[in-house]
Formats: sequence, C-alpha cells, structure tokens
Amino acid sequence: MTDTVKVKKWSYPFKLGSAEATDPQQYYAALAKAKDGYYPLGGNGLWHGGVHFDEATGLVSEHSEVRCIADGQVIAYRIDEAYPVTAYADRQAVASTGFVLVKHQLEVPAPPAPATPAGATPAPTPAGGPTLTFYSLYMHLVDMAGYNATPALARPTYWSGGTFRVKADVTDKIQGLNVRAAAKGSEGYDQILTTLPRGTTVVTGEASTDGKWLKIVSVSPAVSGLAEGTGWVYKNEMTSQGNGQYLIGEQAKDTPAGAAKGLNVRSTAAASGSVISVLPAGTELTISEAGASGKYRKLAQIISGTPMPALTADASGNVPGYVWLPSLEAKSEPKAMGSVVVLDTPVTINAGATIGYAGKYQSHDEGAPRNLVHIEVFSCDDVQAFVTASRSKAAALPADQKNLLHIYKNTNLITHRADISATNPPKVSDPHMVVGYDLIIPVSVLEAMPAEKKIKDTSQSTTAPTLWWHIEGLLGDAQGNPISGWLREQDIMTPRHNPWEWEGFDFIEETGSNADHLAAYLHALDAMTDEEKTTYASNVSASISGPAKSRLYEIIDTDHDNKLTGAEIRAALAKPWFAQSISQLVTKYESEWLYKAEKWDALDALMGHTAAQPNVNWVAEKKRIEGLAWWGDLAGRGGISGDGECWHLHPVGGISNWSQSSQCSCATCGKNIALTSAFMRKIAASSVTDEFIKSFVETANVVFRAYGITTCSQVAHILGQGKAETGRFTKFRESLNYSRQTFTPEHLYGLVTTAINNGFARKGLSLTHAQKLQYIDDHLLGNDAAYGKHSFGSDDYPDNDYRGRGLLHLSFYESYKLCAQAIGIPIDANPTLAETDPKAIVASGSWFWKTNRIGRIADDASLEIDLKIKMVTKKINTGLDQLANRRTYTKEIIAIINSDFGGCAG
Repeated sequence: MTDTVKVKKWSYPFKLGSAEATDPQQYYAALAKAKDGYYPLGGNGLWHGGVHFDEATGLVSEHSEVRCIADGQVIAYRIDEAYPVTAYADRQAVASTGFVLVKHQLEVPAPPAPATPAGATPAPTPAGGPTLTFYSLYMHLVDMAGYNATPALARPTYWSGGTFRVKADVTDKIQGLNVRAAAKGSEGYDQILTTLPRGTTVVTGEASTDGKWLKIVSVSPAVSGLAEGTGWVYKNEMTSQGNGQYLIGEQAKDTPAGAAKGLNVRSTAAASGSVISVLPAGTELTISEAGASGKYRKLAQIISGTPMPALTADASGNVPGYVWLPSLEAKSEPKAMGSVVVLDTPVTINAGATIGYAGKYQSHDEGAPRNLVHIEVFSCDDVQAFVTASRSKAAALPADQKNLLHIYKNTNLITHRADISATNPPKVSDPHMVVGYDLIIPVSVLEAMPAEKKIKDTSQSTTAPTLWWHIEGLLGDAQGNPISGWLREQDIMTPRHNPWEWEGFDFIEETGSNADHLAAYLHALDAMTDEEKTTYASNVSASISGPAKSRLYEIIDTDHDNKLTGAEIRAALAKPWFAQSISQLVTKYESEWLYKAEKWDALDALMGHTAAQPNVNWVAEKKRIEGLAWWGDLAGRGGISGDGECWHLHPVGGISNWSQSSQCSCATCGKNIALTSAFMRKIAASSVTDEFIKSFVETANVVFRAYGITTCSQVAHILGQGKAETGRFTKFRESLNYSRQTFTPEHLYGLVTTAINNGFARKGLSLTHAQKLQYIDDHLLGNDAAYGKHSFGSDDYPDNDYRGRGLLHLSFYESYKLCAQAIGIPIDANPTLAETDPKAIVASGSWFWKTNRIGRIADDASLEIDLKIKMVTKKINTGLDQLANRRTYTKEIIAIINSDFGGCAG
C-alpha cells in the first residue's frame, strides 16, 4: 500500500441542514438522543468503540450523506448487494454490513523558523512530527439495491480503485497537421493522406519551390497507413528542432476526417495551459488529488485508451498533464459485493468528501429497520506515547495558536442582567454562580457568537482588554444543573491551550470481558435471579471496578448506586460537560470487528443458551455478529494489527480537538500558516501597537479560515493588498481630503465622476456641468466629511458615509449592507466599526475576497507572479492604484511566509 495521506483538513460526518457544523456541542446534543450505540459502552452494556447516528439524533434519514472526517485514503470497503437478513425465531431483521475504512496520518506541525537577522543565513526550517496513523470507520452503509433504486446517489470513486473514464459527450478534438500527397500548386495537393497529431516529430528532406512545403522522410511515432518517405507538410505549422527535424505543436489545428472527440490534456492546471494531448472518449485513467487545482486534476496513469499524441510516463509510471474533472466520470461498479474488498492501491479522499449513505439496521426487538450509521476512530499505534510526544512539542508552537479555552471547575459565572453591554460590562464583584464541571470550548465558537454576547472591556488599567463571553447552556453547577452567564477570560481559571496539548484527554486500558460487562448490565437492570447474582458476582465486580466503568462512574453515576443504565448514559450525554468528558476518554480494547467465536460463546449461559436447550435468537445473533466482522480480512495489512488490539477515540471528541489543530494549515502544502505577532510585526508599520497586532492575529486566524482563505498564497495576497490599502496596517479608513493645492474641481470630478453624480442624484440636484464644478469647489474640495457624505452617503442612514474601510477598504452602502448581513456585524448602521473593530476590519476584507472569488486567482499556480498580482488588484481596485506598492508588499510577504513557515506562497 502507498504512504498514508497527512491530514490537512477536517470535517464533521454530517451536515446540519444546509450548514457546515463548526461547534462540537451540536453533535454532542444529537448523540444524546441516539437510541443506542454509545461510547465506550453501548446500550446493551457491551464494549462499543464508536458511536451511532440514527434517526433519533436528527442527523440521519434515509440515504443521508456520510462524509469523510479527514483527509486520507480508502483502504477497504464492503457493500451488500442487498441487506443481509437475520432469521430470528419470531421475525426476520435486516442489518447492513456495508462499511468503508479510511487510513489517515496526523502530524504535529513544525514550530515557526526563528527570525533571521539581516545578512545572516536563514536557519533550516524545523521539522514536524511526531506522527500518528489512525483510521476512521463508517459502518452500516446503504446497499447496492439502494443505489440502483436511487440513481441520484453518487457512486463512490473507491469502488473501482479511483479509476475514471472520459465521458462520451466530451467535445475536444484531436488536432494536428495534414499530410498531403503534394505541395501546394502541384497535382495531388488536394489529397490528404493522414493527419499527424500534435507531438509528432517529423524529419524532412526536399522543399517546394517557394520553401513553404517540406517532403517527409520519416515520422515518430510511426503513423499507421503512411508509407515512409511519403507526403508533404506545411513548414509554418511546425517548430524547427534543427537539422531538418520539426515538432508538430500548438500551431497545427487540422482535424482528422472522422476523428473521435476527446478530452484535452493541458500542460498546467488552467484553461490557459497548452494542449499536450487528447484523450479519446472512454479512456480509462487515474488522477491525483495531490495535483488538484480548482476543477483540474493531475493525471496519474492511463489504464486503457490511446492518447493522441502519446504521453510518456516517468519512472514511477505517472503521465504528465492536467484534465478537466467535470469531463470525467467515476467507474461505478464495486469490485465485489458481499465481501471485504482490500484495495491494493488506496484511493485518496478529502475531508468532507462523500463516503457513502446511511443504511438500514434492525435489532431483534425492533419492529422495523431504522436508518443508522456507526462511526468509529481508532489507531493501532501507541496513542498514549504519541500524545506524550505531542504535548512536549506543543510548547514550541506559537502562543497565537492557543485556540481552545479551558473553563475550570469553580470558575465564577456572572449572572446576566439586561443592562450589561459593551459600555456597561460585567464586574467581578457582581452576583455570580460557580461552575461545577470543567469544559473546553473552541475559541472559534466564542468568536462566532453574536456581537451582543462578546464584550471587550478596555476600562481597566491593564495592558490588554478584559474579554467577557456570555455563555448559555454549556456549563453546569456542582449539582449538574445548567447555568448561564458572563465568563471572564483570565489566565488562571480560563487558560487557552494549543490543541496539541490534548487538554482534558484521559487514557484507559480496559480489562473487563464481554461476559463481565453483560453480567453487570443485567445486574443493573435487576434482570438476574438470586442464583445468577451469586454465580456472576465476580463478573459484575470485574466490570464495575474495571478502568472503563470506574471512570464512567466518576463522570456520570450521579446517584452513586454503582449501576450504569442506558437511561443514565443518555441523561449524561445531554449535558455538555459530561458529554465532553466521555468523548475525551481514549480507550484501549480489542476491536469488536475481529470475530472470535469463543468471545461470544462465553455469553451463552447469560443468554440462556445450551446445546440441549438452544436459544435460537442468540444463535442467530452470533451469526449476525460474525457477518459484520471485517478485521480478519485486513489483519497485518495497511497497518492493521493482527491481534485486534487498538486505541479507540470518540469521533466528535477527536474532530473537535484535531480540527482546531489544523485550522491554520495550508490546504495546498499542509504547512502551519497561523499568523503570529512576530510575523505581523515584520510586515506592519512600526507605529502599529502590539495590542492591535495581537487582536488582528487572533481574529485573522479564525476569520480567514471561515472565509476559505486557507492557502499560503491567499494569505500572502490578501495581506499584501491589505498592506497597500491601509498604509501598512495604520489606516483602516480612506482619506477623502482632496485639497485645492493638489486638485481642481475638474480634476476631482473626472477622477470619481460616478460617485459624485450619485451624490447629486441622491440629493435631487439637476445641475449643468459648470454648476457641478462650482458645487465641488464650494462644498467638496478640502472637506473630507462633506465629500464622504456626498459621494458615499445613503438615504437609509443620512448621517453616515460609506467610504473605503476595513482590510480592503470596503466602499459604498450596498456593499456595507450585504457585508453586514454576512458577517453579523452592523457595519451598515455603524460603518465606523469597519475601521475600529478588529473582527469587522478582517471580516469585511475576507467577505469581499470570497464574494469576488479572488482566492482562485491567488491560488492559480499557472500565472506568472506579476500578472497574478495585477489580476488580484483589478478585483480590489479597478484603477490599479498603487500597483507598484501592491507588487512590492505581496512579494515581500510571500518571501516571509515561505522562509518562516516553509510555505508554498506564490
């Protein structure tokens, strides 16, 4: 198998409506409603390494899309032709055995390179590491009958090992150079012998009288049906290679008679890339996600079909060129059905890509099948050792990357009052409640709250403002009751942590057996006779006193009766502080997907089964369990352990922690591109305060990601443009003071004709050209405020002006209005926020960047850098004002990102 793909991005496995989930509490709340399938003990008391998302969670309905949680490679799958049926004594029940297994690699990022003094040799870029190989499992997926009955369900690419076909409706044509029986002006000129495709090399001899036509001596590669030394070609549609040898290239635009249509192969991942070959319709090929650029994909291998001209593979068997993804279709047939398919060549899959769809599962006691997906995360590596090494590396990572807020038990929570606001912030002496349980919240979740729930108190005589967060429904008191109020962020009781510290995670190596846990479950339900209680007392004790149960009792056994029922687990999962604590348990145990008959036969007595008096339903259930297993098919392959021992991690707990760790990773090269104060200090004017830089960095690291600014190049270009727009990050408000010493009325009117005319129209003034110039002279020249309201005013808010403000100097009321709706900050009613509030400054620029799709230009590797900067500038300033500065600033920032972060900006 090939090397594991390193994780750059994360995704939750389901969409919440039409939105992307970013808050783990949304998933914890959903899991609290699940009928069964809890972690790490299921509703039946037995070990359960994953979690169930069923209809009760509100996230799964028939054929709900299931998405890959992280970048990785599909290494195995199984799809049922139709759901297998289990024949119980009193009914039949279906249960999907379909699954997909994805392999991932997690790597601790390298710390930033130390600053290099002027004239000194840059220090080597620090290495990343350590790494952890882990797997995500998606079980109980839809069967083939479901795909056939619902053609709208997209077929997975991993079924065919990632093989694609060129669609039949492609319209590109193979082009080349016609070979004629004679030169122009001679008999036989009208007879076309064949068409030589682009890329063909021609050796020529005799020339025509006018020198424009050459007699062919030989061609390479050889063309069927063309006799050697036959035919004439037009010299000006070839490129000379010297010594009578020519290459047929882009100039040749002849199309062979009856030529099949195909798909262009381009030299770069852009429409401007030269066509180096054409793939006929039906050509089978593989592509590389690593070479993704928009909808172009890097070619990997040609499996069948004949490119014209031929493409020469390198030593690894890879062919050159890029193809247009919408013109490809995935082969849609699984390799086999009803059995485990282990892929010899794993198929790359991105975070958020479709894994499959929810399938059906029906327990013996259920009247009808339900829609359900089991999701599990595990590792066969030593997770505890990895975390220890990760924690030791975390200290070297920038403080700006501490994006998890830990709220400790006994922290005070100020009671909310109607009069609390930004101008009247809470006080530590106000009435309060006391937090009874620890909770960790991603800072991005806090930052995303409405403006009225966040206060930055600058009234205190401290070096930094005090942050207050109005937190509702997430915290509990010592009695386990929900409490809400204002939290004051402080170093001691609410410190920030880097995700690589694995704050709050516990490690447990479970020792109890299936028999122990089932006995304890039946005991908790009071479903044992007195004789059975005596017989299984040691099993019950082993389960209750075992590592897993002991830790769960500490967390959720609120009545301290040493019994743990499904109802008690559900009640605990409904409380965020309990749900998170459970999700941070990392547990080692034998996988339930490795079938061992003796493990399940050990439950025979508890299930009332003997050879003499068989429990038919239990026999059927064991057969079902065996049919669900798959571990044995992979044991010893792809890093899967032979003994089934592995560390299990709660999917939501893992995603919520890891997604924070990767939120500032470049989507192209994977390098950490979280902005730091030290970085900003290099590119900002010396007059910019440390306090502003700190706020800007913390805000940008959250907001950039929210608006898809997730590559080295995009970060470099938006900061380069922002630096030019804002005078090196000193002026987030455009100056409109056009003095008479520099401007005449005619000059100013010609500079901004549309804006000034808009002002006249809004005021209902119908003036001649001369009257307009007089008005400009009387009211606008040298009058910043009046000019701002005239040219950038609004009838909705007559006292405001909507001049350029923010990171990219957002202008005009309609833009402010649309932006305000998108970012949730009322810059339409209060435009000065876009020049004073760090989040409004960064968010307004990021919104404009995304809305105008500028990131596509910044990420286009086929563009020469000066042209790229010009194209980006054109989107932001159509007049290309300060283009020289924009080029200088952007190139400087590119160099710093690439040297300090080891990035790929360009």
